[in-house]
Amino acid sequence: MAVSNIAQPENAWRSAARSVLPWVIPAMLSIYIKADLLKNKRAMHGGYVISARSLGIVSLNYWEKVSFFRADLLVAFFVVPLALLLVSRYLLPPRWRTGLIVLFSLASTIVLYLELSSFDAAGQFLSSHVMSAAIIWGLLHDRSAIARYLPWQPLVALGGLATAMIAGRWQANRGMRIRGSSIAGRSWNIGARVALSGLVAVTIAAWASPFPATPYHRNVLGWILRSLADRSDAQTLEFANLPDVELQNRYRAMASFPQEARDARYWAKAKGSNVLFFVLETAPARVLPADGDLADLPNIERLREKSLVGVSHYTTYAATHQAMFSILSSWYPSAAIARVQNRQPNAVVPGLIATLSDLGYDTAFYSPIDFKGEPDSEMYRSVGFQRQVYPSLEGSKFDVESSTSFNSNESARLRMALDLAALGSLKRDLERDLTAGRKFAYLFEPEVSHGPWADLKDNGKEQNVERRGRNILQIPDQMLGDILEVLQRHNQLENTVIVVVGDHGIRNPIEDPSLPSGTIDDYSFHVPLFIYAPMALERRVEIPYVTSHIDIAPTIRSLLGIEQGKNLEQGTPVWDPGLVHRTAFFFGHDYLAADGYYSEGNFFMWSQMSGAVYQNTRMSFDRINPVPRNSPAYNEVTRSITRMVSLNEVWAMHFGDAKAAHNYVALNATP
Repeated sequence: MAVSNIAQPENAWRSAARSVLPWVIPAMLSIYIKADLLKNKRAMHGGYVISARSLGIVSLNYWEKVSFFRADLLVAFFVVPLALLLVSRYLLPPRWRTGLIVLFSLASTIVLYLELSSFDAAGQFLSSHVMSAAIIWGLLHDRSAIARYLPWQPLVALGGLATAMIAGRWQANRGMRIRGSSIAGRSWNIGARVALSGLVAVTIAAWASPFPATPYHRNVLGWILRSLADRSDAQTLEFANLPDVELQNRYRAMASFPQEARDARYWAKAKGSNVLFFVLETAPARVLPADGDLADLPNIERLREKSLVGVSHYTTYAATHQAMFSILSSWYPSAAIARVQNRQPNAVVPGLIATLSDLGYDTAFYSPIDFKGEPDSEMYRSVGFQRQVYPSLEGSKFDVESSTSFNSNESARLRMALDLAALGSLKRDLERDLTAGRKFAYLFEPEVSHGPWADLKDNGKEQNVERRGRNILQIPDQMLGDILEVLQRHNQLENTVIVVVGDHGIRNPIEDPSLPSGTIDDYSFHVPLFIYAPMALERRVEIPYVTSHIDIAPTIRSLLGIEQGKNLEQGTPVWDPGLVHRTAFFFGHDYLAADGYYSEGNFFMWSQMSGAVYQNTRMSFDRINPVPRNSPAYNEVTRSITRMVSLNEVWAMHFGDAKAAHNYVALNATP
C-alpha cells in the first residue's frame, strides 16, 4: 500500500516555533554588537582589555572571554524566544503569528543597528532623545551625515542571514510538499535540536566560567533598552527636600568653590555696556588655541589684545544645547532642567540674560537653524531671551534646486547661506538699537563650522582634518568682523563686552578619525575663550588655570557691576585665583559614554560603558590603564560624579516654580 504524501496539519507547538525563527536575526545582531564593544577597534582598549586591567589581569583566556557572552546568550536565545513562543502559541492567531513576529524582529533589528552605528561613531549607546535628535539633524540639516554615520558591513551580514533564512524556510516548505509533513518535520526537528544543543553547551560553558562579573557582562539587549529609556543613575535621596541655601552649600563643598570677593580691577568697569556672545560651532582649542597665532583670524586677533583669554578653558558638555545652557546660566546641564523646560513652558532659569532683560536690554538669540532635535527654543526662552530670530531657507539666497547632492561641502554652503541670513537680521536689529540708544545683549552662533568640517577653501582637496577646521573658522571670523564694523561706526565697540568662545570640540571619529571613542578627551572639551572688555583691560590677560563655561556669565555680571544673581550661579569670574583649587566637572555620558572632572592638577574620567575609572595629568585617557576597581581612587571618582549629578537633578527641579524664579530676578535686577 502506497504511503500518502498529503501534508497533514502541522503540530501547534512546531508551528509556533517556526513563527519565532525571524527573531534569530536580531539575536545574532546582539551578539555581534557585544563582540564589537568587547574588541572596540575604534578605541585604544576594548572591553576585554579594560575589564582585565581593572582587575589586575594581564590577558584573558578563551574561556574567560566566552563568559562575557553568558547573559547575552541566555537572554537573546532562550528568554526572549521562549516569551515569543508562548505569545505565539497562546495569544496570536495562526495566520498572524509569523507576520507580527517578523515586524517585531524587524523593528528590533533596526533599533539594534542604529545603536551599533552610534557605538561605532561615539562609543556609546544613545538614549531615544539623543537618537531622535541625531536623526532629525541628519534629515533636516545634513543628509550627507546619514551615510557617514551608518556602517554598511553589518547590513551586508544581516542581508545574508535574512536571505539564508528565507531560502531555508522555502526549502522546508518545498520539502513538506514533496515528501510530506512527517518526513519534513523530522528533518526540521533534527536541525533544531542540533542547533539548540550547541547553544545550550556554549551557554553552560559561559556561565561555568569563574571569571568575576564586570559591567561588560551585562546583556546587550537590556543595556540598549536601558539607554533608550533615558534612565538616570542619579541617587537623589541625599539631597531631597533640602532648601536652596543648603543645596548651594553642598555644591560649594563638593566643588571646592572659592569664596568670591570683588576684584577692584574688574568690578563694574564695564557698567552699562552692551553684551555680545559670539559662539564658534565645533571649535576645539587644538585647532584654535587661544594663545596661538591668529594671523588668519584677524577679527578674533583684534579683540584678543584687550581680552581675558582662557588658555585652559573647557566646555561642560560636548553638545551645543547643554554647552549653551551652561554659558548663559552658569549651571551644569542636567536632565531635570530639560524636563522642566519641556513640561513647564513658563519656567524661568535665573541668570544673566533674564537680569539684563529686566534691566531694559534688548535681548535676542540669532541662529541660522531652528533645530527641533533638542528643546532649544524652550531653553533660550527660559534663560531670558526676549526674541529668537531664525531665517527662512528662501531668504538665505541659497539655490536649493541646484543643491540636491547634500555632500559635505553643499551642506556647509547651505549652512553658510543661512548664517549670513541670520547675520543680516542681527545687523539690522543692531542698527536699530544703536540708533535708538538702547542697550543690547545678543547671542549669535553661526553653523558653517559644524563638524564634520567641510573644505570650502580648497573644494575638498585638503585632507588634513585640523587644517580643514582652521580654514572653515575663517568664515565666522569674517562674520564677526561685519558686526565689529557696525559697532565701530556707531562708536560702541569700546562700550561692548564681547565673548568669543567655542561651544565644544570634536565628538566622534566621524568628525575626526584620530579621536578615541568612548572617552572624554581634550579634543572634545578644551575650547578657546576670549572676553573682550576694553573698559577694564589695556592689554590681554591670559588665565592659565582651568576655567569652565559656567564661569562666563559670572565674569560678565561682575564686569557690568551686577551684584544680584551670583548666589544662584555655579561658576565664578575667570580671574578668581581660587579657581586653581576648584573642581570642574565635564559631562558626556549621552554622547561620549563618560563623565569626569578636574581637581588639583589631575583629570579624572568614569566610563559609563565599562565602569572603569582613569586618572591623568591631562584630559587624555585612551593610552593609560584604569585605576584598580574598588580602590580608594575608584570609589572617590564614582562617588563625586554621582553626587554632583544627583545634586543637580534635585536643585534644577526648583526652577519649576517659574513665578518664584522670575520674581527673584526681577526684584533684584538693579544696576
